[in-house]
Amino acid sequence: MFVHPALKLNYSQQFDGFDTARSVGREFSLIMSTIRLINSGVFDRHPNLIVHMAHLSGGIASMLGRIRSYQDKNFWGTKGNPRHGMNPKKDFDDYLNNNMMFDHRRLCRCDLVR
Repeated sequence: MFVHPALKLNYSQQFDGFDTARSVGREFSLIMSTIRLINSGVFDRHPNLIVHMAHLSGGIASMLGRIRSYQDKNFWGTKGNPRHGMNPKKDFDDYLNNNMMFDHRRLCRCDLVR
């Protein structure tokens, strides 16, 4: 499956002005989609699914430190919360390495260095 951001954001109010909807809004949407795909359990239910995210998933590599940190639901006190406490069965990076492609390649281990 190939995912590319929509040309127009559904909820663009926060990106109103300075052409930020096109410059960063679409990329933000790709990062959000990647996190939601992994944490929602889509890949746990469909382990052979490979999703190709355009634009290096909105530059997700620059945000991985923060994203990984918030996977620790016990530390953040969100474990069990139906909206914020969901975790996939495997480590977040496992899905990045095995179920996702970014601009014609998988993220290499060097991109995922902690």
